[in-house]
Amino acid sequence: VFSPSNKTSTIASIESFSMVDAPAPTTAQAGRSAGITLTEQLLQGAQTLGLPLVDHLILGCGSFTSLRQQTDLWEQYPQGT
Repeated sequence: VFSPSNKTSTIASIESFSMVDAPAPTTAQAGRSAGITLTEQLLQGAQTLGLPLVDHLILGCGSFTSLRQQTDLWEQYPQGT
């Protein structure tokens, strides 16, 4: 996905959780979770490469959380278009 020859692409990240492994984090647990740290790293890499990261979705228990909607990370790491 992070290919310099693919400058017109966008990046999306999706995490999926199984109840067998662990329950999906709720919005209230979004603090400094591993998902937040991963999203920061993805945003920094995408920013460096000039490829916009569209969103990071956490899926589980029949619902999802959009980290773009739930955090201010996209303001901290502006993405090119």
